[in-house]
Amino acid sequence: MSRDNTPKSKLAEKLRQVSVGPVGKVGFLPKAAVAPPALLLVVALSEAAPELVKAAVQGGADALVVRISTQADVEGEEPILRGVIAAAGDCPCGVLPQGSNGLGAKQLEAMKTIGFDFVSVSAHDSPAVLFVSEIGKMLALDYADDWNVIRALNELPVDCIQASIVTPEGFSKPFGVREALYLKALSMVLNKPVVVRGERGIEPKDIASLFEIGVEGLIVDATVTGSDKQTIHSVTSAYRQAIQAIDVTKRRRRADVVPTIPQPSRGQEEEEWEPD
Repeated sequence: MSRDNTPKSKLAEKLRQVSVGPVGKVGFLPKAAVAPPALLLVVALSEAAPELVKAAVQGGADALVVRISTQADVEGEEPILRGVIAAAGDCPCGVLPQGSNGLGAKQLEAMKTIGFDFVSVSAHDSPAVLFVSEIGKMLALDYADDWNVIRALNELPVDCIQASIVTPEGFSKPFGVREALYLKALSMVLNKPVVVRGERGIEPKDIASLFEIGVEGLIVDATVTGSDKQTIHSVTSAYRQAIQAIDVTKRRRRADVVPTIPQPSRGQEEEEWEPD
């Protein structure tokens, strides 16, 4: 399957800039250039409400995610959803589908028409969603996915990988070395940006560790920000300040190609070396 590395959304372009780092021609930034952030800050909102969107944007969010039920009547909710897009302004806004039926290509086309920039794709969604053009795709990766499956993600037409680090028994535990190692392994195996979902104990003090690991973004979940516009603004601001404190010139660039060890063909025998 051929790869198309052309960004299809604002989110994809922002992640590309974070991944590449603040390097211009011959290693210098133009004077007028603005260095990309150390990590992309994505805020997940508890509901599609313009006032919550504004609070997150004013707090420093780089992108937003809005939960929308897969059972929802998109056309019926279009005025509300367009209000969300308007409130977001230049901040890219994506969709996090909620429901067991999964998201279909027709629904995604409707979201794209309304103005959503990207979508979080899960294993329950139709494969046709991956091939809807002109909208970014953030593929949700489960903690239990096989590593052979994870490597195959490099060949899919998605812009970034959304990594979950929560195991069923780990919701009450803080972010630790084990989770950090898992994220590091992902960043080594994948040639796509990794965005970690901060549903478990990732605090502003952990931002520097995520940067060193090689993660390109963090989704601050609604369980962290709350559903009140004041708390959304204050929590978002705290993460933004932690990101701004990082020296972005130390960004480790992600390789364009994931190195693999050549394997002999099945049935192929190794030639035995004989001295002259």
